[in-house]
Amino acid sequence: MFTLNRIVVDPEAGYIFLIVLGLLAAFGVLVLLRFYIAFLMAKNRNRDPWPWGLVSFFSSPIIIWIILLAIGNDNQKQNNH
Repeated sequence: MFTLNRIVVDPEAGYIFLIVLGLLAAFGVLVLLRFYIAFLMAKNRNRDPWPWGLVSFFSSPIIIWIILLAIGNDNQKQNNH
């Protein structure tokens, strides 16, 4: 005998999917923003921005921002240019 199994999808599932997708997008923007802020802070202080951005990406960005504020500008690099 032939039986047909039907899958019933709740109409609310689409809304839940969109909410989860939106939350993931917002989280991704926040992760990139913390990298970008550290990158700009290092660049404005005449320091190599890529290592500082990557360290803030993989660790706490607030600590990296405080360190960048504390160490200030790299005057040796500024005098060489």
